[in-house]
Amino acid sequence: MKKLVELLFGRRQSKFRWFALLPALIALLFVGHAWEDGGAGSGLLYIGIIIVCVVYVFRPMLILWLPLFLAFAAYAVAVAFSPQNGPTSEWIIFMLLGFVPAVLLWLARPKKQGP
Repeated sequence: MKKLVELLFGRRQSKFRWFALLPALIALLFVGHAWEDGGAGSGLLYIGIIIVCVVYVFRPMLILWLPLFLAFAAYAVAVAFSPQNGPTSEWIIFMLLGFVPAVLLWLARPKKQGP
């Protein structure tokens, strides 16, 4: 159990951890729209993404990185497999809003600190 806690919550290093701010900015773009369309609950989800991204920049941990990466990657894949939901130009833009942050988060993934 101790190893699992260390794996998830242990301090890690991430050379490119500042890349996690782009997903935060993308989430910031959607806070107002989500709040207007879905109410406070929807808006708070995006605020949560922003908070987790910012905390990750200052304290890289797997428990913070993994949900962010999986959320953006899953969104990108879901949009990629739904090209019929709108004009092609919009489909590409929304797909990139998932793939670009997922790639940046992959580059900013936490790595175990050396001894």
